[in-house]
Amino acid sequence: MNHPVFKPSFARTDARGVFHEIRNGDEIWKSVNLGEMRQGAVLGNHYHTTSRLFFFMLSGKVRIDFLHAKTGERDTIELNPLEGVYLEPYESHAILFLE
Repeated sequence: MNHPVFKPSFARTDARGVFHEIRNGDEIWKSVNLGEMRQGAVLGNHYHTTSRLFFFMLSGKVRIDFLHAKTGERDTIELNPLEGVYLEPYESHAILFLE
């Protein structure tokens, strides 16, 4: 199992402020979520059978432990601010908020 970490493909800083293009492609989003979690909180510990999610960090740091429900394959990654990763169908994900 390989989980590439994505960073914004474009960033612009000028007198107006900062703009980051997080993802630019052919994805069709059915849901976009935003949350603020406490250090030590764990989200997930489940998988989706059809949904493909994109998880992106605005600030803080997380560790994500993956377990593929069909193959048993495992992976662990850490995300820092302005990094994201796809969570694929059948990949159980436990997201531990480190900061």
